[in-house]
Amino acid sequence: MVYKKDFGNSSTSIGTNGSKLLSVRVLDIILDIEHPQAIKYGVHDAIGTIAYTYLDDNLPLERAWKNNNVALPLLSNIKNYPLRNEIVLIVSTHDKNTYKRSSRSDYYIPSTNIWNHPHHNALPTIQDSKNPNVLDDYQNAENGQTSRQVTDGSTDINLGNYFSEKLQIKPLLPYEGDMILEGRFGNSIRLGSTVKAESLMGDKLLPEANKNKWSDAGFIGDPIMIIKNGQRTQEINDKGWEHTVEDLNLDDSSIYLTSNQRMTGFIPASDNEDSYSAGKPLF
Repeated sequence: MVYKKDFGNSSTSIGTNGSKLLSVRVLDIILDIEHPQAIKYGVHDAIGTIAYTYLDDNLPLERAWKNNNVALPLLSNIKNYPLRNEIVLIVSTHDKNTYKRSSRSDYYIPSTNIWNHPHHNALPTIQDSKNPNVLDDYQNAENGQTSRQVTDGSTDINLGNYFSEKLQIKPLLPYEGDMILEGRFGNSIRLGSTVKAESLMGDKLLPEANKNKWSDAGFIGDPIMIIKNGQRTQEINDKGWEHTVEDLNLDDSSIYLTSNQRMTGFIPASDNEDSYSAGKPLF
């Protein structure tokens, strides 16, 4: 096994055949068969194909398609497609025609975690940004900020035909041992557990701000699974770089699969049992 990293460019050699992982910028992606390039790249087989440019290049989109600067998703059973201007890693390896002419194709790994945020991780070139406020957001981040903090409401970033940045989307706060799957829109699945703010001996285990509403009962490590759609609609603000914790009363909708937990302060949608079937036929 050979592993070599060249800090002078955006590639990493890995493997016995010298295959390189290359960082590239996504220019476009085929998401339906009506896309102008869908027929060229296999119609239905083209879904998920990206056109890309290298990070130090300003190749126009038309040239990228013409030059076959394209890559397919590396994973077949997890659909996690990038947005325009996100950074992905590509690797060249064998494709479906390999036994005919030893052909190879480029495949990409899902978006690089530039901003450590589930909503988007786009890093457009400075030349592509026309809004000076957007320039400031990215230049400040490149100059050492740990997160892209948009405080002026600017969202003029080319992420796709209809995908627009939502400044209020926040990442979930993790607890020790959690496995979390987050979508781009405030939807998530947490495979977590009961987390106590204090130990049985009174030792402080969590900051007060990090407490959740499912850990008042039970024991540390009791499993819980939380499926959530939407985030705290009554507490929306534009500080999308801050983390949040699920709230059964404030999130749009949720499913909690509990073990020994107790949901503190749970407010039911209605406490009128007769209203359940009011005005509806029983069958």
